Amino acid sequence: MKNNILSDFFELQIRQSRKIIGHVSCSLINGEIVIKDLYVLKRYRGRGFGDVLLYKVNNFAKEKLAAKIVAYCGAEPFCEDGQVPLNEEKQWYENHGFLHDHDVMGVTPCMIKLL
Repeated sequence: MKNNILSDFFELQIRQSRKIIGHVSCSLINGEIVIKDLYVLKRYRGRGFGDVLLYKVNNFAKEKLAAKIVAYCGAEPFCEDGQVPLNEEKQWYENHGFLHDHDVMGVTPCMIKLL
């Protein structure tokens, strides 16, 4: 794992050899952690890598005394092999304590986790 922490930014990559197989980045904005992207390549899903990435985001949020974590479901431009269907991604976040707050433009689920 490669970790990059700047004062209000957190990034973590999970690699196999030199290939990035999972990635998360988030920022502290107005007392909230906003997940900018979180993905695991398709062939590595279901092995707990996403859980590890989200666990690290939770730790970062606690360090920053954030009030909540916000995630927007949808396409991940850096994930080379496609997106998890929205309903599955939404369910994954719900399984990790997030609630569906609203849909952006009626399409993109906004998930929040109060801390």
